[in-house]
Amino acid sequence: MGDEKRYERVFHVSPISMSLTTLREGRFIDVNGAMERITGYTRDETIGHTSVEMGIWVDPEVARAVIVADLAANGVVRDRELLMRLKSGEQRIFLMGAAVIEDPAEPLMMAGFQDVTERYRLDEALRQSEARYRRFIEDLPLGVVVTQQGVIRFTNATARTLLGFSADELHGKPFLPFVLEEDRAWLVDLHQRRMRGEDVPTTYECRFATKSGEVRHWSLDTRTIDWDGTAAIATVTDNTETRRTQSELKLAASVFAQASEAIVITDADATVIAVNDSFTRLTGYSREDVVGRDATLFRSPQQDLEFYANRRRVLEERGEWRGELWIQRKGGGLFAVSESISRVQDLNGAVSHYVALFSDITEAKRHQQQLEHLAHFDFLTSLPNRVLLADRLQQAMVQNMQCGQSLAVVYLDLDGFKAVNDLYGHDTGDRSSDRSRAAPENCIA
Repeated sequence: MGDEKRYERVFHVSPISMSLTTLREGRFIDVNGAMERITGYTRDETIGHTSVEMGIWVDPEVARAVIVADLAANGVVRDRELLMRLKSGEQRIFLMGAAVIEDPAEPLMMAGFQDVTERYRLDEALRQSEARYRRFIEDLPLGVVVTQQGVIRFTNATARTLLGFSADELHGKPFLPFVLEEDRAWLVDLHQRRMRGEDVPTTYECRFATKSGEVRHWSLDTRTIDWDGTAAIATVTDNTETRRTQSELKLAASVFAQASEAIVITDADATVIAVNDSFTRLTGYSREDVVGRDATLFRSPQQDLEFYANRRRVLEERGEWRGELWIQRKGGGLFAVSESISRVQDLNGAVSHYVALFSDITEAKRHQQQLEHLAHFDFLTSLPNRVLLADRLQQAMVQNMQCGQSLAVVYLDLDGFKAVNDLYGHDTGDRSSDRSRAAPENCIA
């Protein structure tokens, strides 16, 4: 058997789909059985026709341009993915390789075809799956950071936003400089122990410096993954605002507990839900005595129902009330307070709580009463003085003018009283004044 016959036999029995065409016109000279099976065209239906005439190429212009360009540049066509249409009308992707065979009559082109449609579909499905996971990780509300040997290999959008840096400013850069300097040593030690296989915490807090210089508190949950080698992946939660809120709550709780003013917090129905230490000290009621009970427990008989109704009305209209009133202590005693009440609203604008602050002003009230007494009554005799006389006289004059009546004023003087003071001193005058005050009224008359 000659070489030509051997080659022809190999051509026809090869499991690879093969064709032989003229180089200039692309007219089929021969196809093997594998080519018949994949295209659906028999050998007789193919020989003598061109691929364009048979409609084998989905886009013949693209196929011709690719083949001509590769042959011109390299003399061969190697691993070109082209879309072919089978006899059934189905379109499939084939990997084509071709070479020119010199022939005395006319140059020929031998081509081989491999159906890679399923592989392409699998690769495309894998690419789409990877793209979905990448989009999922990229859009994850948690930050994601992958580091390898201390170098940042990947960050998602959330992590970049938290730090304020772009992907180019982060990827390929050392991770440690982004950590606050005070936290670097223990973080490096933790990472080294993990790489040695020691049992170390996987969740911890660490401080980072953003591009603007702001310090942020991150909670990191770390794992070891394969990223073309061993790498560390961390999911990041920014706890800065949470820590700030917790700090503010602790401060508020400390202020609430240590405030010198009594504080009462009720719900919207005026049921007590919290009181501070100053409240228990001023009222004598313990927390257990009042929590869960109505705030009317503290009302005193010094104020009537109209007073409380007016206070409620002002509170509803203005959102706050300020004033003075009497509160009943545990056991029945009363004391005067200066109180301010404010309402607290939820996000929907509905009343959720009321906060009342009050302080004991009993001594101040007594002092005020003493000052008022001294302002209107003589310190020595406790008789009304000229200020009170003028006030009462003014009131009487107004009343008489309104009624059309007359007003009589009687003036009494103690003769020689100033002389006693001047001659014998104020102490003697005071004693004589005491005797005069104790004398029967008809003696003065």
